[in-house]
Amino acid sequence: MRSKDQSDYEWAIWTDFLSKSSVWLMCNSVGAEIIRWIYKEAIPVWYIFVSVWFLAVNLGLWPTLFAFTAPCIMYILSGRKSRCLIWGLILTGMLLLSFEQFQLVFDLPDYWQYLFSASQSWMLIRCVAFAMERINNESTSVSPEDLTTGLAYCLYFPAFFLGPIIGYQEFKKGITKPFLPWRWKHCLLIVLNLFRFLWWWLFTEVALHFIYSNGFAMHPQIVKHLDSWSFYGMGYCMGQFFMLKYVVVYGLISTVAQIAHIEAPRHPKCIARIYLYSDMWRYFDQGLYTFLKRYIYVPCLGSNPGLWRKLASSFVCFCFIFLWHKPYISIFVWSFLNFLGVAIERICNAISKTESYMFMEDSLFQSQQSKRRYYAFISTPLFLMSAFSNFYFFGDVEIGNIFIKRFFEGPILVTASLFTFAYCCCQVSMEISNMEGGRGKK
Repeated sequence: MRSKDQSDYEWAIWTDFLSKSSVWLMCNSVGAEIIRWIYKEAIPVWYIFVSVWFLAVNLGLWPTLFAFTAPCIMYILSGRKSRCLIWGLILTGMLLLSFEQFQLVFDLPDYWQYLFSASQSWMLIRCVAFAMERINNESTSVSPEDLTTGLAYCLYFPAFFLGPIIGYQEFKKGITKPFLPWRWKHCLLIVLNLFRFLWWWLFTEVALHFIYSNGFAMHPQIVKHLDSWSFYGMGYCMGQFFMLKYVVVYGLISTVAQIAHIEAPRHPKCIARIYLYSDMWRYFDQGLYTFLKRYIYVPCLGSNPGLWRKLASSFVCFCFIFLWHKPYISIFVWSFLNFLGVAIERICNAISKTESYMFMEDSLFQSQQSKRRYYAFISTPLFLMSAFSNFYFFGDVEIGNIFIKRFFEGPILVTASLFTFAYCCCQVSMEISNMEGGRGKK
């Protein structure tokens, strides 16, 4: 039996949790459908009951009561219509969660401590969505129904520990749908999706017996001396493994939510076929992207969406991302490089819409094919920057620095070859975007 790369503790905990909670996940959604058939107004109470029961059995009384704290506070504050106060408390909560002493308030085993800490990070985002939707809809009067729906949304068991972020309006729409008899096409789709993501789970588990990219990342001194093919191949595999983690987790949880007619965000698209920074954020974690756009970017943008206002709004979004992922140096570098990439992309888009630039482009490139090659060529540096920035997130500062140093100080032939491969990736990404009706250049 080949040795398995077990260096990624997130994958180990996530998959173990999904295995242990599979019965709870199915009971949560199937039970909701039974209640929908009998008396659909009780669905929020059912969701609260399942989460409270699970937390009480596995974490104990005080963590269970603590899980109610943030949603209840946000419900009260949303009645005062104070967005600044809500954001102030949410940011304070994010900072507190970054301190290890605060995380250890409850004497929990390491396994449950990690999951409970992660759940509270997701909780803060759901609390913002719940409170802001109440304010936006002017539903700020005292309402037991609003409180029950908000608690059900914040405590929704399938997404409570591992995400993704389900929109409050999407959740509310799902729980208010009338009962409809199950059709075989709906059942077949759910079964196929379950097998689809279970297959990727199995694929990833098998791959970990042959590819040790995450294990190598824990030994920078070895990484420094890898030959170019092994070095960049390791980086590619780190990105693919990171993506597969979220494909499995988000895919399974979204399928479970689909049983109860709740529209959850899709699983990530393959990161190897995305060449634009903006598309990476749009298609990797669609729930987080929608949250950032709806509650941070658009409000900061205001009624005058000029270039500098857009850049400022993007900056605020990445500040939030930095704090939410916990303020580590590696997260700061990753967030900053991502903001820089998005900013460069926006500035280039603004320049490309000017009359002088369009005249110059039409004069230099007579065919759509030549224009496309030009777009791919000038996009390649940003594509590489996107890849290198992620190594700070996948590994740490030392691993990220090694990749940056190797790129700039490596043999010119290797760097040119890497640029050529990246250029080809941009071309493939453009073609796929065109096939999907996306924004790729034809």
